[in-house]
Amino acid sequence: MEPPKTPPPLDALLSDPELLARCAAAPPPLGDAHDYPHWDTLSKIPGEGESARVERWYAHRLPRRAQLRDLPQLDGTGRPFRVWTPPVLLPALFRLDRALRGDLLAEDPSIPSCARSRGLTDALIEEAVRSAQLDGAPTTTREARELLRSRRGPRTRGERMIRAQLDTLEWILASAEPPLDPDLVLETHRRLHAGARGSGRLRTPDEPVRVLDPATNAVLHTPPPAEELQSRLEALCAFANGTDDTTWLHPILRAILVHFWVAQDQPFPDANCRAARTLFYRTMLQHGYRSAPYVSISAILKREPPRYGRAFLLATTDENDATHFVHFHLRVLERALATSEDALSSEERALQELQLRLPAGTDLNPRQLALLARALRAPHRPTTIRAHQNSHRVTYQTARTDLLALEAQGLFSMRLAGRTMVFRPRKDLLERLSGPEVKPEPTG
Repeated sequence: MEPPKTPPPLDALLSDPELLARCAAAPPPLGDAHDYPHWDTLSKIPGEGESARVERWYAHRLPRRAQLRDLPQLDGTGRPFRVWTPPVLLPALFRLDRALRGDLLAEDPSIPSCARSRGLTDALIEEAVRSAQLDGAPTTTREARELLRSRRGPRTRGERMIRAQLDTLEWILASAEPPLDPDLVLETHRRLHAGARGSGRLRTPDEPVRVLDPATNAVLHTPPPAEELQSRLEALCAFANGTDDTTWLHPILRAILVHFWVAQDQPFPDANCRAARTLFYRTMLQHGYRSAPYVSISAILKREPPRYGRAFLLATTDENDATHFVHFHLRVLERALATSEDALSSEERALQELQLRLPAGTDLNPRQLALLARALRAPHRPTTIRAHQNSHRVTYQTARTDLLALEAQGLFSMRLAGRTMVFRPRKDLLERLSGPEVKPEPTG
């Protein structure tokens, strides 16, 4: 990854009244309303000379500088990071604030709650899988999802990473009300790192950490020394809780900046980025955004890891302006929200279409209907009693009864894989469902 170009210093502008006047009359900001450009972008505008590019940069940078406020987070040299809320961010904050405070969890009386419950479970699984993969978990997405749905014990390092990520997300969902403190941060890391060496503690002076370019091994970032980590962690918690001296910040911005802070400080011997993303969700939950963990930012970040890393560098190369990372993160969060909403809508549409196909009087409960709707969309995907139990959060016996009833009605087949019953939809499931009645499989 090529680091962004460092912007021209503002000292030359402030010491040249004529240049300052020209910048005040410069063209309006380049690009659409979603831009928060860095010098690295402006320096590559085709058809402009270097002096015109510099003046355009100054026209962007000077108004920002007047708005930026210091954060309690310091870089490795003791300089504060800074942030502001430019108008370009306000529409996204409005949409996300409304959606993540509960809309994803809203009940639609026309849709069985089990369909939405299963969709939300899948969304949480997606974040667990993608976050672990983003940090190098060596497993396929299909295998990882099956691991989490079946709740079988993990067998490899990658499976342990994925299982620990889901367990930790479920833990923060159940325990996000208390204010964040250093012990809770360390407990989050302990759970994420699943008992591996170095879990649940800060790194020590003999455990230096550097962030390297995977292609060239060039050093992109050197975190602060281990001796500072305890005081930095205490400052992080105060910031996350909103009890620091920073003037008011939107809670979503606080959560994003917690993500940025942990990733910059790299306070643990390992699993720092997973911890940063998990603490982002924890901070969102603490401030009332109860739908946040069902919106997978890691699924978006996994598609473009270089842009994720670059978002940190844009901040550190532009006078510690963390607004660059906030801008990037909000765009990711909006895309993740759209993906989650589409997936839930698809789940609900499939269930509605299934209900229209079924003959009147068909005796299937809402969980079985949700399972059949999923089977029509993914006919080659098997399921097990344990997976069905976990998707709908019912007892093992209830899940077993559901699946055996579908087998008895000729809609699913069952075979044993060792001691596990594996159920698959019949190849002619659609025809069976569309018939005059749901009949048992002939036995003669």
